Amino acid sequence: MTRLFLPVLVILAASANALEVREVPPLVKSDRALAAELERGCWELIYVLDGGGSAGEVSARLSRLTDGYSERLRSGSYAYQLLLGRLAYAVGDLERARETMMRASGLNPAAAEPLAWVAVVELKRGRLEAALSAANTALELDPLQPVAREVARGV
Repeated sequence: MTRLFLPVLVILAASANALEVREVPPLVKSDRALAAELERGCWELIYVLDGGGSAGEVSARLSRLTDGYSERLRSGSYAYQLLLGRLAYAVGDLERARETMMRASGLNPAAAEPLAWVAVVELKRGRLEAALSAANTALELDPLQPVAREVARGV
C-alpha cells in the first residue's frame, strides 16, 4: 500500500511546483469589454444631459472618460456618437450635430433617436421638408419616439 501511495504524492508535488513556477499574465481587457465600458459611460452622460446637466460639464466629463479609449473604439461606439451629436446641438453647432447623428444612425440602423435628432436639427435650420422626412423615418423605426413625434406634430 505504501508503494501505491508514494507515486501519487510525487505527481501532486510535481503539479504543485508547475503551478508555482508559472507566471500569470497581466489582465488585459478585450476590445469588447472596453467598448461595453465606453457605451455605459456615454449613456450615463446622456442621462446627465437629459436631466438638465450643462453641455460644458458633460463635455468635460466626456473628455476624462474617453482618455483611455482608442479612436477606433470611439468611432465605432453608437452611444459615443449620439452623445457627441447631442453636445454639438447643445452648443449650436448644427452641421456637426447632424453629421454625428448620421454616423450614430449608421452604427445602429434600427435606432430611431439619431434620426429624431436629425429632424430637430433640420427643423432648427428651417428645412421643414427634411425635418419631416427624418421624423417620419424615425417614427417608422419607433412609433413612440418622443422627439420625432414632437417634430412631426410641429411641422
